[in-house]
Amino acid sequence: MKLFLKILGALVALIVIFIIALNFYLTDERLKEMIMPRLNEMAGREIQVERISYSFFRTFPSFGLVIEKMDVPDTDARTASAERGRGAMTAVEGDRRSLASVEELIVVVELFPLIRGNVNVSRLDVNSPVFHYVIYEDGRTNLDSLLEFMIEEDPEAVTEAQETTTVDLELIRVRDGRITYTDRQTQSFVGMNGFDSDISISYGELLNTDVDATVAGLSIRYEGEQLLRDLPVSLQQRSEIDLENERVTIESGRLTIRGLELDMEGLIADYTSDAVLLELSLNSTSDDFAALLEMVPDNYKEELEGVSTGGSLVLNATINGRIGEDMIPDFEAVIGVEDGFLQYPGVDAPIEDINIRINANNQIVRIERFSARADGNTLSAEGVINEPLEEYADFDFTFDLDLDLATIRNFY
Repeated sequence: MKLFLKILGALVALIVIFIIALNFYLTDERLKEMIMPRLNEMAGREIQVERISYSFFRTFPSFGLVIEKMDVPDTDARTASAERGRGAMTAVEGDRRSLASVEELIVVVELFPLIRGNVNVSRLDVNSPVFHYVIYEDGRTNLDSLLEFMIEEDPEAVTEAQETTTVDLELIRVRDGRITYTDRQTQSFVGMNGFDSDISISYGELLNTDVDATVAGLSIRYEGEQLLRDLPVSLQQRSEIDLENERVTIESGRLTIRGLELDMEGLIADYTSDAVLLELSLNSTSDDFAALLEMVPDNYKEELEGVSTGGSLVLNATINGRIGEDMIPDFEAVIGVEDGFLQYPGVDAPIEDINIRINANNQIVRIERFSARADGNTLSAEGVINEPLEEYADFDFTFDLDLDLATIRNFY
């Protein structure tokens, strides 16, 4: 027993001495000398980092590098000159000093190759990342300078940086991210706040990924008009990626938009081209009519506060074709509600027997059935919308309403 304790004590002492030695060797300055030249070489710009340290405990049993307050500057000349002209940054979306920034980046690496000057990455933990993508009025973007550098840079220098840096990621964790897309040509904006994701990756002939991601607030503005504001979205997805042929096969997935859950599968191909190929199918997994009401925009949410609902929902859709400039893929969608029930708080009678059947595609939206009953009053409707994606879309509806005006206060 005494011999065992002596051996254990010696091992603990060696570990403590090893950690102390690392503290003296892997200083912030030495780590920056090892890592920053390679990062700058690969990015083609001077990346700013406040501090680099190492961690055993947060990444146990692996070794981790902790990079604090990393900033990737936007080197676009027009952005820089605009900033000099303004003297200070404005709050306009897309006018940013940085292309990307990260509050804290934990890079899990192999220790002994790092001491020899090589960086072998196996996992990333990304905390509070921010990324801004901007399309300017003339069609250029704030990524162009980076892409041009990657094309024009001396191949030998790039190869040397790549030879000393190996990326074999098994897991990427992102917490509290923010991503923005600004198109100044169309006055459009897409923003994702509170982005969290866990992405596990397995390598073989093809990449296999498992994604569990949530967005606390998705906002979309198109041509100056606000379409969505702070819409919660989540995605669980298992995919197979063929990098050489640019094909992502979605083996299984679930997309949740507020309370509406959609199973999804299909294919995304040619994703770097101007015409991305989509072959997707979506099917609702909720049998609750209330899930459809969750899709109501926030501007109208107060109208449904406290409303009781019931009934079943069917929502199926397929998308096939290419999407790009002046290209819209073919789609088919079916929305159905059976025996729906809705009652406002503080009223005597519900709106019940809500039955809806809508079929839609690129050419026509056909309302095959729309009916409801409330306190002896009935409503039924049917009709079509021709060419729904065109500005000159026309419609033809037929309504049949039997209403006693004196009873409206009983159900609405």
